[in-house]
Amino acid sequence: MTLQEAINTLDSVIPHPQNKMVDHEHFPIAAAWQECRKTLIAYTDMQDRHDTLMRRWEGMVEAIRRRIDAGTLTDDDKRLLDELNLPHGYDRRAQK
Repeated sequence: MTLQEAINTLDSVIPHPQNKMVDHEHFPIAAAWQECRKTLIAYTDMQDRHDTLMRRWEGMVEAIRRRIDAGTLTDDDKRLLDELNLPHGYDRRAQK
């Protein structure tokens, strides 16, 4: 079961706290689910943004690796490698 399927399942059985069918005894459960739901949806969005960022970084790293292999590092590339404390001849693939 995916996270979205789990959210949908719980949404189908736990009504919104403002629903007229929610009595005083079950109000805390409905309110708690709404808070959990907000957090889970925010987590899913954050995970998507993280995955997108990691794909971008992967592309940048691969571009710099190609420049290292070709010996065509620019001054900006060298500054980036210096900021990351990586040698200008660094290539992780050679270590495998």
